[in-house]
Amino acid sequence: MKKKLITVGLMAGILSMGLPGDSMALTMTFEDVPSGTALHSGDSYIEDGMKITVYDVAVSMIGSPLTFSADNGLYFHGDDAYMTFEMVDGSTFDLNSFDFATNGYSRWITTSNTSLDILLPVPYPTATYETLYFTGSDFENISWFSVRTAFRATEMDNITITEHTVDPVPEPATMLLFGTGVAGLAGNSWRKKRIRKQSVA
Repeated sequence: MKKKLITVGLMAGILSMGLPGDSMALTMTFEDVPSGTALHSGDSYIEDGMKITVYDVAVSMIGSPLTFSADNGLYFHGDDAYMTFEMVDGSTFDLNSFDFATNGYSRWITTSNTSLDILLPVPYPTATYETLYFTGSDFENISWFSVRTAFRATEMDNITITEHTVDPVPEPATMLLFGTGVAGLAGNSWRKKRIRKQSVA
């Protein structure tokens, strides 16, 4: 009975220390911010643990000036303006999809896994939302992605990711459980050796 308890304690400690974090689906909808809220270059916006930082924008706001949708979106334009998306806690994620609209050409996406910008398809007709889906290693287990535009307007909405949450450092109780298991196995091994010596003598 003692042997079983020791083994269970050791395995529970190892599992609680070594299991990867959970995966969680998140969608940024921008509905909790008043339409027309401006974002200036260097500003950040955080929703559901994801942070967006804008750079080199002429105009950026949360609203729907391009699509005239009933839902808020993320609108920006500027000469080589771009926005970077990353998790506040530093966890990695898969980029699944987002709704995308533009009134021009030359829109690029880059991720932490890519070495070159990837040209985004232009919705047709322009200035209407089209859902873009992302698959493959360029968009899986990434720490950030960035969308860049030439001067013409760009709008994004319903940005969907799967976050891979990071397990915290093991708690003292976990370490105690693990330590108890190791000590129990060591003691059990020592007893076996002692019994073998006695039987030989």
